[in-house]
Amino acid sequence: MKSGYLPGFTNTILKYRGKEYALTDGNTSQKTDKTKDISYFILTLFAIGKELKGSLTDLSNPVEIELLAGLPPLHFRSLQSAYIDYFKNRGRSVDFELDGTPITIKDKRRSHVSSSLCGNFHDLRKG
Repeated sequence: MKSGYLPGFTNTILKYRGKEYALTDGNTSQKTDKTKDISYFILTLFAIGKELKGSLTDLSNPVEIELLAGLPPLHFRSLQSAYIDYFKNRGRSVDFELDGTPITIKDKRRSHVSSSLCGNFHDLRKG
């Protein structure tokens, strides 16, 4: 993912808060805590936008979504709050464009993370 536009390099352009982003074929470095910069959020917007454009969703109105994000069990306790804040602090709705199509998404549940997944993981290990 790069900020800026290189003509002919990619077909998918995302615009968010006055900047343009394009997917590249390069890999990003692995990070334990992806909340330290905006890269993970932009990649999430790419995924949401592509999913919505591929569905029969009417994008002329805001779309309510429920974003489910997972963490490895090893990092759940230490990073849970950071991930909730990372997505929650973007506002109740997010406006962006994907390939010229304006998209507004609204948080359906307002960033709720349950610890039940962590509990289920421990139950599976016992059994």
